Amino acid sequence: MIDGVNDRQSDAIALAEIMKNEFYFVNLISYNPTGIFKPSSGMKIKRFKELLIARGVEAAQRYRFGDNIEAACGQLAGKSKIK
Repeated sequence: MIDGVNDRQSDAIALAEIMKNEFYFVNLISYNPTGIFKPSSGMKIKRFKELLIARGVEAAQRYRFGDNIEAACGQLAGKSKIK
């Protein structure tokens, strides 16, 4: 989850509406910081999860891995060795 991009209360409500009456499970993972984007705080993610669950969407807050190599769950970053 990216701070100020997809972690707002309105984002959780919109996601829950899209997923209404379906069988989904949402994994919430904080973004590994790269460039201008910053990860959502643990408290923001917890609140997001609570909003989803209150609206009937199963969700879990997961620990992020790969921040030491700028890679995690579909997030990859590279560094150019060309000078």
